[in-house]
Amino acid sequence: MLNYIHWNIDPEIINAFGISLRYYGLLFVGGIMLSIYLLGKIFKKENILPRIWISYPFIVWQAL
Repeated sequence: MLNYIHWNIDPEIINAFGISLRYYGLLFVGGIMLSIYLLGKIFKKENILPRIWISYPFIVWQAL
């Protein structure tokens, strides 16, 4: 029964000038952007910290 399922998805969405955009990279970046957006909404609702603190860990991570 399982021999009828052929799972052969090409992970590449688009390839332009030798740079390929893959679906899992797009989902990864989308998840990060969604989490930053949701944290901003939570921080604004709870009035916890300035909104600049949302992206602070990502700035530190990029500096390493």
